[in-house]
Amino acid sequence: PDGWVAVTQTNVVLISKRGTVRRVATLPETYATPISVAVGPIGDIAIGRRFFVSVLRRQGDSYQEEWFIPPACQRFEDGPFLCECRGGA
Repeated sequence: PDGWVAVTQTNVVLISKRGTVRRVATLPETYATPISVAVGPIGDIAIGRRFFVSVLRRQGDSYQEEWFIPPACQRFEDGPFLCECRGGA
């Protein structure tokens, strides 16, 4: 409530109204293009990405990342123009 969340392809930072910047997560670059972001009432941060959603669960002053990936998209492969989802097998 006292600042902003900024998400890049590799980092999530909190920016206070006073201008203090604090990195709360370093994200893997693999297919992690952020498309949207939402902050929940207790401070969890959901990041919509190209093929999945990741959630940074707030745990005190730190965050733990979880990925929500469709069952048919358990691994990624580079295609000719973009990466593609592949089944888990």
